Amino acid sequence: MIQEEIYEGYRLPKGAMILGSAWAMTRDPDMYPNPEAFMPERHLSADGKTLLGAERGREVFGFGRRVCTGMHLAEASIFAFL
Repeated sequence: MIQEEIYEGYRLPKGAMILGSAWAMTRDPDMYPNPEAFMPERHLSADGKTLLGAERGREVFGFGRRVCTGMHLAEASIFAFL
């Protein structure tokens, strides 16, 4: 943090390192109902096509400067397999 902030009642001191949790983001029941269940259909639109862009989550690949460099290769491989 470059300056002290208050976020949802929590004090975040200046100089604190804030880390995101991919585990928590991919198990958010508001975004993914029944998050522990294997449900690949949750990533399909109503017409059966894969969701694109902002419509789908990419948390599994990380975020920011640490995003997975193989993200596009992984998605292309899955698309070719299916």
